[in-house]
Amino acid sequence: MSNNYALSSVEWLLRDIARREGQAKPFGGKGFGGNFRQWATIVSGASCCEMVENSKIISPLWSMFKNISLAKTWEQIQGNKYLLNIFYE
Repeated sequence: MSNNYALSSVEWLLRDIARREGQAKPFGGKGFGGNFRQWATIVSGASCCEMVENSKIISPLWSMFKNISLAKTWEQIQGNKYLLNIFYE
């Protein structure tokens, strides 16, 4: 499980690495994948309000994400062109 601080740390690290390569895009221009519904934030001993405050959706970084849904299974997609089209539109 991850929280808002972990997401901010990853963003800062990837942006810093990319800046050294001449790019300063959010998350270093890298893509994240996964089911974000499974990214529930668990804070031991915290109230519901504290868990929401630590969630990724509350993070200012959340607006940088682009949510997409797959209409086909990976087996139906030909090559990596699909992913390249998503990240370089």
